[in-house]
Amino acid sequence: MSYDGKSTARHVREIAENVRQLARQTTIAEIQEELFDLADRLERMGETDPAVGSKRPGKNGFRKI
Repeated sequence: MSYDGKSTARHVREIAENVRQLARQTTIAEIQEELFDLADRLERMGETDPAVGSKRPGKNGFRKI
């Protein structure tokens, strides 16, 4: 199955926002912190994971723009 990197990256960022909304709804501080941490990791995944849209350095160390 092939993935469109841009739409997949956007989808991962949308999931991150949904997780943040869930974190705002909880009253348990530890769970809220874990959910915000998860959202941050998802956001980074959407920005850097080659499977969801590459912004990683290329072979020569430079990023494609």
